[in-house]
Amino acid sequence: MRHVSVRVWCRVAIACLALAAAGAARPCGFEDPNSVAGQRGVMNLAFPKSAWVSTAVWQAQRAGDLPPDAPAQRTDLTPQARGTLQVMRATWLLKGLAKQLDVPPGATDRPAIAVVLMGPMLWSRIEPRDGAVAARAHVHISGPEPGDVVLVTDTPAIEAIVGAGMRFARAQELGLVRLYGSAAQVSAVQAWLGLAH
Repeated sequence: MRHVSVRVWCRVAIACLALAAAGAARPCGFEDPNSVAGQRGVMNLAFPKSAWVSTAVWQAQRAGDLPPDAPAQRTDLTPQARGTLQVMRATWLLKGLAKQLDVPPGATDRPAIAVVLMGPMLWSRIEPRDGAVAARAHVHISGPEPGDVVLVTDTPAIEAIVGAGMRFARAQELGLVRLYGSAAQVSAVQAWLGLAH
């Protein structure tokens, strides 16, 4: 009987993932705050233990390793204004991370990175540009593309890496980032992100 229930569970999980993947664009939490909990659940099915990043960010903020989320604490703003401020901040930080990632000419071992910020469930993509000084960030996309390495994190962790000089290895130690993909691709992305300056 247990074998049947495992099979049923697998079918339900696959159906949930297929439903989540259907449609060209899923709204992020800035557009539809009510969808965030469901999206996080699907994320944790598709990328096991990805939900742990949110807990690690919260713990690092309490320990003083990460700054608090300043826009979220702005009680003088309407929820819409706070959301707009958070989108602008996330966009600036993700583009800042891309600028810190040098791309030497002919570098072929750098796969694109699909970044998801767990707080708002905002997807972005950082891709190498051959011959360019830095990578390029596309913010607010529908999700990862085939072959992307998925980087699960949140805005305060990106802020610490981009603005406060936290090394990527330290962010990994604290559980603030998780990478998903093939072992070779994850290794290449770890090395690439380790070079961020």
